Amino acid sequence: MRHGIKFLTAALILSFTLGVCACERDLPMREDLEPKVVTYIENKYGFEPEILDWRTEDEPITRSYSHYVTVSDGTNEFEVRVGGTSNIVITDDYEKAAIYEDMREWADSILPGAVHAFCDHEFFNEEQKYTGDVWEFMEEYNVYPSITFTYVDQPLDGDEAMTLLRAIEELGVTNEYSIVSCPSEEAAEIVWANAFVGGYSDIISYAPYVDESLSYHSPSYDIQYHRYDVREVDGFCYYENVAHGEEPTPDNEFGIAKTDDCVLSDLFPTYMVSNNRSDLDNYARADITLYVFVPLSMIDEEIVYGEDHNRPCASNLIFVHTSDPNGEPTEAVMLIIGDYAMFGVSSGLGGEYFSINRAS
Repeated sequence: MRHGIKFLTAALILSFTLGVCACERDLPMREDLEPKVVTYIENKYGFEPEILDWRTEDEPITRSYSHYVTVSDGTNEFEVRVGGTSNIVITDDYEKAAIYEDMREWADSILPGAVHAFCDHEFFNEEQKYTGDVWEFMEEYNVYPSITFTYVDQPLDGDEAMTLLRAIEELGVTNEYSIVSCPSEEAAEIVWANAFVGGYSDIISYAPYVDESLSYHSPSYDIQYHRYDVREVDGFCYYENVAHGEEPTPDNEFGIAKTDDCVLSDLFPTYMVSNNRSDLDNYARADITLYVFVPLSMIDEEIVYGEDHNRPCASNLIFVHTSDPNGEPTEAVMLIIGDYAMFGVSSGLGGEYFSINRAS
């Protein structure tokens, strides 16, 4: 009986191994795909591309695409993505800039001053050739993107901004859209390339670079207007996510300072958030989150950049925080937002401790 089990086990292992090998052989390689990519570009755009870089993912089965190709038309670089095994799928973002610019011009004609436009659907197949009418193009090919328009120093709490928001709604091509107003063109450059598919919850991450936002996210939400009251204390910036219509904690009742009462890391000092708010009628019952922005200049450790859900983060560093100086700390991803590292903690009522540590 044992010999039978051994034989069956060996057969299963051999079968699995051969299956994996067969699967790997079925995955097309660059030498097989490069002529297809060249032909794809020639057929769609009428020029022979120059291939500048070719990156193949190690685990293509878990992704829609397995090959990421940087190509050039002689002047501009763009990306081609290749996926599939027997049925090869090729898409590209060559016309992305033209689509963005036409979106921006459309918004600018309704609310002058638009500096950037973004949609989170950037790659199109060979049949999806841009016609020059951005909304007709999206409707024809069932493109249903999240849309963001960025302005500089533009009030968003009046009728003018609402007119643009209603015009987006009437297009019928999206149910996730935002208008963002930044304090400067430099700030707008930092935030413009983010689709903010989560609406207000995503925009909060960029609070030091955003003055106001006007958003709508799926049929389950109302239109949301927010002003971002970012303040500074002891070198940190912070944003208090209070309920709509409620004032943030006064400066004289709030603080962030170094502490030796709780040592979370040898790498970076431990700080304590002290929120001594006296008016707690609604505040204590609300789910308040405090977003802390640490200037990168305060972090001595060299940052290795990575991504977390398509957002830039430190892959070698994490935030650690706790409300109990003797308790086990909680770890959180350290997002990198412009010149800041960002994370969120509770309101600080009763004290909240945080630091930065090396990722394990």
